[in-house]
Amino acid sequence: MCDNKIGIILVSIIYIWPSVCFKLTMENQKGLDVDMQRIRKKLDCRGFTLLEVMIGLVIFSIGLLTLLSMLVVSISGNAWSEKTTRTVQMVRQTIETIKNTPENQLENYGYEDEDGIFRHWYIQDFYEGQTSVKMLTVWVYWNDEFNRPQYTSTTTIFHPKQ
Repeated sequence: MCDNKIGIILVSIIYIWPSVCFKLTMENQKGLDVDMQRIRKKLDCRGFTLLEVMIGLVIFSIGLLTLLSMLVVSISGNAWSEKTTRTVQMVRQTIETIKNTPENQLENYGYEDEDGIFRHWYIQDFYEGQTSVKMLTVWVYWNDEFNRPQYTSTTTIFHPKQ
């Protein structure tokens, strides 16, 4: 443990250490030993042992591995989120396309495959009084990065264009 104040340590390092280095070249070994003993007494500090350094590295490595695992989870979550966003956009695009298609050109069933994302839709007649109303159901399927099936579906009721 260091009993001296930080200021004394810094002053000792700044003023005594250069003179010790200079004396290293100018004096013999005996003079150097005396100076080194004086510095050790003034600083009254010891360096880190090998064991302390190794324990510090182990703690640092555990923290680094924890951050690395969090990074992996974050990347896989971003990939899943991107795929989900693309499928929702595909559902909305399908709904808008079918709503803007004239009634005489509507197909009751459709299927598309786009980059491993499968889109199905089905149109049924849905009557409300005298008005012709259609019900559209859109399903989108895909596999996530672990090859688990995922899907989303939406059903909407609309009036077809004439």
